[in-house]
Amino acid sequence: MIWLALRRRRSALAMFLAAALALDVWMVINHRAAADALRSAGCAPTVHCAVPTGLFAPARQAVVIVVLLWLLPLALGSVLGVGLVAGETERTTHRLTWTQHISRTRWYLTSLAVAAVGCLVVVAVVLPVAHWWAGAAWVDLPDQLTLGGDRIQPDVFPLSGVVPLAYTCFAVALGTAAGALLRRVPWATAVTVVVYLAIAAVMVTTVRASFAPTGFFMDGTTDSAQYVSWPYPPPWNVGYEYRLIPGASVPATRMPPDRVAGACAYLGIHPQDVVTCMRKQGVEGGFVTQSPAHYWRLQRAEALLYAGLAVVLAGVGLVAVRRMQD
Repeated sequence: MIWLALRRRRSALAMFLAAALALDVWMVINHRAAADALRSAGCAPTVHCAVPTGLFAPARQAVVIVVLLWLLPLALGSVLGVGLVAGETERTTHRLTWTQHISRTRWYLTSLAVAAVGCLVVVAVVLPVAHWWAGAAWVDLPDQLTLGGDRIQPDVFPLSGVVPLAYTCFAVALGTAAGALLRRVPWATAVTVVVYLAIAAVMVTTVRASFAPTGFFMDGTTDSAQYVSWPYPPPWNVGYEYRLIPGASVPATRMPPDRVAGACAYLGIHPQDVVTCMRKQGVEGGFVTQSPAHYWRLQRAEALLYAGLAVVLAGVGLVAVRRMQD
């Protein structure tokens, strides 16, 4: 059964494996091109300097590589996951398979396990190089040559660590469950793409930052003694918010901090006037951040969450297969 499941998916796995190896080579070439530009321009990581800006400049290539790495788990789930059940039902080959001595449960679990392991192997081929390329290699280069920053940044966080493996398991399980429920490849593929991208968007905008305590950096326009210079490599800037100044003596009853800031912005003309107005009300503005030191904590939490979703979706697919009438 394992050999048969692997044989039916070997062409797709070979195609993705070749693509993963090509991405590895491209990342190495991209980093070398960026390093050569660094030496020729006399740049430093924090110093702005003249760098290539053409169509094939290292920074533009980096953007394309990032997008391809983002989409790799989704592509695996859309091709191998969706086709696991929906492909069989469209071709009606499932009727022959399920009339043999192998039960539906065994067929489903074996096929899903083979597809998931094969996809994990593909991602494992590209993951070590992507982790290096998205991290230390970028920190040593100026922002103009790459996308800049550390692995904690949301543009490269999904490319490194252990989360790409969890994304892959989730995408395969999602595609399989969608295929088992809808039983049509085009519809199941569309649902897989939409749901995967929607959950990824919610994760980066709402959920991920809550996995570890956040920091707060005062806005540079303020004269507060609590202001701390932005470090390098920079933390992840989660967003901007207004808060009560810690330890400030303020009136017992007043508007929420964001409404105080809005009122001061309406009354003030110069930015420093707005800051002064806010401070009189015990309010300050600043950036909510996640430190690069929390990288692995965020990685573990997000990977566990996606793995749990993958298990749930695998169960949904199994129930749907067992309840099929034909």
